[in-house]
Amino acid sequence: MTAAGCAAVFDELSVLVDPRRSLVPAYRAEGVARSRTNRPLIGAWIGACAALPHGGISLPRRYHVPVMMLLPTTPDAIRPPAAVGRAARLLRAGEFLLLFGGIPLALVFAARALRLAETPVLAAALPLAAAITAAAACFLWLWADPSFDRRQLGRGGAKRGDNRAMLALFAGAAMGITSAMSIAAPQWLFWLPRHQPMVWLAFLPAYPLISVLPQELIYRSFFFHRYRPLFGDGRAMIVASAVAFGYMHIVFNNPMAVLLTLLGGALFAWRYRHARSLLLATVEHALYGILVFTVGLGPFFSNGTLRLVGG
Repeated sequence: MTAAGCAAVFDELSVLVDPRRSLVPAYRAEGVARSRTNRPLIGAWIGACAALPHGGISLPRRYHVPVMMLLPTTPDAIRPPAAVGRAARLLRAGEFLLLFGGIPLALVFAARALRLAETPVLAAALPLAAAITAAAACFLWLWADPSFDRRQLGRGGAKRGDNRAMLALFAGAAMGITSAMSIAAPQWLFWLPRHQPMVWLAFLPAYPLISVLPQELIYRSFFFHRYRPLFGDGRAMIVASAVAFGYMHIVFNNPMAVLLTLLGGALFAWRYRHARSLLLATVEHALYGILVFTVGLGPFFSNGTLRLVGG
């Protein structure tokens, strides 16, 4: 069957699944048909519906989102973002100040009111739970937005050269930071792997998944897409993302955490803008975060976590 034929069948199947609303309104069938990776999916749709009565099928609405998630974005499927007027930009600016200025401040006041410094478990859990919840909301919003290129959630436009450049920069930074720690605070150098090796080993896989990925999803993928009408897509966006990311770390009640994450946020924002890859930005963030906790800078970011594990 030709691509045009597949497209026609695919359009018809979308309507058969839900006559009131197409299952995949945001995805042009011709874009799906042109992608070789989607041909098995189209074939499965055709084969399944060929065995059904002519009247078609009806899926409960609870299956709509899981089925839609099988359909990747293709260049032809992405809708251009809608124009944002002056009033809408003002509302978006207010939203930005509320979400990225008000919520971190609210977490600080909540931690003080609840005296979470006296309970290390809650002191560590509160910002983590807030980040995971916010990241889940951002992911669902991005997934439902037809103007968002879902490929950016993976490798996006990253190339092999980007990987080499990222690793080379990290190697140099790791040597510099380790050398500085050995001179300035040798008693803290490699404290966590030396004194709490099992905690450190558990931290290595857990940190990227439950901390780094939610942060990058919020401050890179969501931030760059949602607030492009405010900051554009150049240096102003990188600065805004870095400042918001650093400001979020006021929850650790430590100026050094804000300063270090401001610098790191600028690097991760630049990487995301350059490669349009959440995966690459997440890997880079995870590398530097693991380095920070490994070489002994963890107390600046612990918020009671190190005291919880015996620090």
